[in-house]
Amino acid sequence: MDNTELPKIVEAGGGSVVADDLSTGSRYFWNLVDSDADPLRAIARRYLDKIPCPFMYNSEERFKHIMDMASRYEIEGAIIFVLKFCDTHMFDAPLLKKELEGCGVPVLYLEWEHAITAKAQLRTRIEAFIEMIRGVR
Repeated sequence: MDNTELPKIVEAGGGSVVADDLSTGSRYFWNLVDSDADPLRAIARRYLDKIPCPFMYNSEERFKHIMDMASRYEIEGAIIFVLKFCDTHMFDAPLLKKELEGCGVPVLYLEWEHAITAKAQLRTRIEAFIEMIRGVR
């Protein structure tokens, strides 16, 4: 997601963004380089072992990482925000939703285009989701 509107809408609606699984977000920086190993090999290993994007399709490793984050940050709900017409993310989303809901995490699934044009509709859905979580917890 290259648009900062979603976190702003979540926070304006009373929610908090405590973790993300964005390609250009924390997923990119999650693993550290092993400073005790050979520098070139350590840098290569860090890039090869980073949490994969859905297009690499290693959902088991990625889902484990997401579930670890959900537990670590004690999330109360998750928003799966998928780029419209991105087949790999759209294929991955129902599986991730099922995994999260299986652990008792409420999920809101949203599709978007590069430009968020329907901000009012998006705001309404997110605010309703946050209210639903508050009613459940």
